Amino acid sequence: MPEGDSVLAEARSLLARASSPAELDAAKAAFVGKKGKITGMMRELPALPPERRPAFGAEVNRLRGEFEKMLAERREQVRAGNVSRRLADERLDVSLPGRRAGIGGIHPINLAM
Repeated sequence: MPEGDSVLAEARSLLARASSPAELDAAKAAFVGKKGKITGMMRELPALPPERRPAFGAEVNRLRGEFEKMLAERREQVRAGNVSRRLADERLDVSLPGRRAGIGGIHPINLAM
């Protein structure tokens, strides 16, 4: 199904550009959401002749499964990237000298002078 291959190619490029969970959710909505492309293909199923429905339905289910698999892989990559970025930001250099806490205060006579 050439239309299905183009939808998968478009999904692959959109998922590759996504770098945050919000962008991944938007990509999911664009393809398998209520008004998504793959969902729209499923809505075409009743209009097809009965002999084409099983093959078309199987192809759309294959597209949906591949999209879900690509989405899960990309979610894991984005999550791993966010974790490594956060760890790099929170890194603590233990070789630096420590900060000494100031103890005590100014003597009241020195404060009055």
